[in-house]
Amino acid sequence: MKKEVVFLSAAVLCLLSACGRETMTEEEAGEVVEEFNNGDFRYSIKTEIEDPYEDPDVTSVGIGPEAPMEGAVIHSPYTEYLGWAEEERDQQGASEMFWYTVDGQLKYAMRINLTDGPQWMIAGVDTDRGGLDDYMDRSDPELIYDREEDGYTVFTAPFETQGQVSMYSLTGDEEDAENNPMLPYTCTVEYYINNDSRTLDRVVIDREEFGRICEKLRLMEVEGLSEEEAKAQAEETEDIIRMTTTIEFTDFNGDVQIDVPEELLDGTADTLQ
Repeated sequence: MKKEVVFLSAAVLCLLSACGRETMTEEEAGEVVEEFNNGDFRYSIKTEIEDPYEDPDVTSVGIGPEAPMEGAVIHSPYTEYLGWAEEERDQQGASEMFWYTVDGQLKYAMRINLTDGPQWMIAGVDTDRGGLDDYMDRSDPELIYDREEDGYTVFTAPFETQGQVSMYSLTGDEEDAENNPMLPYTCTVEYYINNDSRTLDRVVIDREEFGRICEKLRLMEVEGLSEEEAKAQAEETEDIIRMTTTIEFTDFNGDVQIDVPEELLDGTADTLQ
């Protein structure tokens, strides 16, 4: 009888352990991300912004940061496309960007809609890997297990980047219209890994720290607080600029094609520098 009790207790402990076990370890998640980095895929980008300082009487002209974007990556030779979604592509300021390999060298070009029509800009310049690198770490992110959610295991990783602050939008002062400093900050990237397919299906990027930096600057410039007071108050308030970007990945290692314009490949594109 005593042996049966010991056996049942061990079984219960085993079941409890299984129930609490993570679906995927951080090491396994790292392998999934590494495979993703060496694959072909399509992606879409959508950014949502909540701005408590936005002036409802000001009408934006041209393409905005919340307009959806579409992209694709071919790993070898490295090729990437990123542009605004088709319904937004004809607006002034909308662009299409290409990263493409010529003679083993990675190049970059952007075709942007100006007032007199589409023009190539910054073509044929050495660059780092493509546009996704501006959103997430595609080398070796420090993944941390966070939670299970609707068939996904979610891991987080910090990402060092920088953002441009519009001081005029914070202060409303015309003298600040040209004052748009670039400031470093850390955002949080959530990696959604599909438990069934073991693929990276989505990342969500939270830029809360950038919103608090903006609020600190506003409190200093408008309210006259010291940097220390402004920082403390900005850390406590919920009334900040909130910007969240969601990137969805599809067709992993499927039939992904990117039609790089011939004038880029043969170097005949008429460019603006």
